[in-house]
Amino acid sequence: MSHEKLSVRQGLLFSTFYAIAVIIVCSLFQSDFFYIDDAAYEMLGFFRQIGRIWAQGKIPFIVDSMYIGGNEMIDLGKGIFLPQNILVSLIASQFHYIQLPGWILAFINIVLVSCSALVIAKSFKLHNSYAYAFASLVVIQPVFLYQYLGAWWNAASGQAWAMASIATFFLLKIVFLKPILF
Repeated sequence: MSHEKLSVRQGLLFSTFYAIAVIIVCSLFQSDFFYIDDAAYEMLGFFRQIGRIWAQGKIPFIVDSMYIGGNEMIDLGKGIFLPQNILVSLIASQFHYIQLPGWILAFINIVLVSCSALVIAKSFKLHNSYAYAFASLVVIQPVFLYQYLGAWWNAASGQAWAMASIATFFLLKIVFLKPILF
């Protein structure tokens, strides 16, 4: 156990550089790593359409100009109100470089998962080197890296926010139980 502090700046720097490294390595071995399967055939068109609606200053509740349009409020799998999805949909609607949305989503989701894993590791009082190792392994676990970040962007975003929720729980536990215990 370690009471060694890990600053927010250190955690963000590690997560940022690690995200960039993972994206570069994966893209070097397979150029379309973050843009395959459902990402290419479903999510990109969805993000472009939703981005056009957001850019007009409207809220995309109903999408009527897509091949499969409809009520987006009941399409829970898309996460239209997740911050990273709003950002990427706006970018996808403005830029036509098809790999850009995948890279941006991968970067944001890796940073979220990595920072969350660092918080979780430090809540168990792990030494900083073990916390970094834990965060690194959580990010490159196969389902998240190969399946979610590459093809199922919505699942990657969901896992990233689930990790952030768990990390927030641990932070709140530390903050609120500390005065009671000591």
